[in-house]
Amino acid sequence: MQSLPAQPNNSLMLGMECLRAITDARRPIGSREVARRMGLTHTRVNRLLGTLAYMGMLERDAERRYRPGPALHMLAAQSIMASRLLPAAMPVLKRLSRQGHTVALGTLWQGRICYLFHERPGQSVEDAILRHEIWPADQSSLGIALLAAGKEPLDPASVPSDPVRERKLPGQSLSELVEQARERGYAELRFTDDTISVGVAVGAPPVAGLGISSQHLGHEFVPRIAATLHEAAAEILDRMSSDDGEPQE
Repeated sequence: MQSLPAQPNNSLMLGMECLRAITDARRPIGSREVARRMGLTHTRVNRLLGTLAYMGMLERDAERRYRPGPALHMLAAQSIMASRLLPAAMPVLKRLSRQGHTVALGTLWQGRICYLFHERPGQSVEDAILRHEIWPADQSSLGIALLAAGKEPLDPASVPSDPVRERKLPGQSLSELVEQARERGYAELRFTDDTISVGVAVGAPPVAGLGISSQHLGHEFVPRIAATLHEAAAEILDRMSSDDGEPQE
């Protein structure tokens, strides 16, 4: 995580938190609910939301509730193309998905993983891209791999809990899982439903996490899957650095 600058712009930071509150809701919400979620006064939040709506980042519906606006949609589309991550990764993800496992690509922010791609066996590519699920980092092998790749000491309190998204992990603490991932070069999570999930970081410093998960997967196959993921991660980086999205020779 980047250190706080000497003179941070608090209004900008609060504006971004307003945007996150709106997008987290996944439905139009009013300014009072946003203020409650953020722990701020309604007057202050109303001013921030009004400014974001003027910019087109948000828009109001007929009931004066806020939802993402056209400028935010455009920014999201432009950011995906500018980062080159998803366009470069798609050929690699499609190839991995043919192995019959769940395949995922995601990014880490403020202790949570946002899946840019999450395809289960039999699921369409469109559904895999459009779902954009968000999970606490400690419930995802991608999250563990990215936490392990961070240079800062791990603060378990920085990883938010989410009862709705919580899945039971047998035995190990978050700190133990992260340290294990650092030693192995990949993260491995074993859930109580017999699902095994393996994740690696893409890049150093990482730009994303890449993972494969499956039920009833023998432990002897995990190192092989990790090696496959490392090769796939290197190919994604190669594609991102090329001008046309194809690997460089």
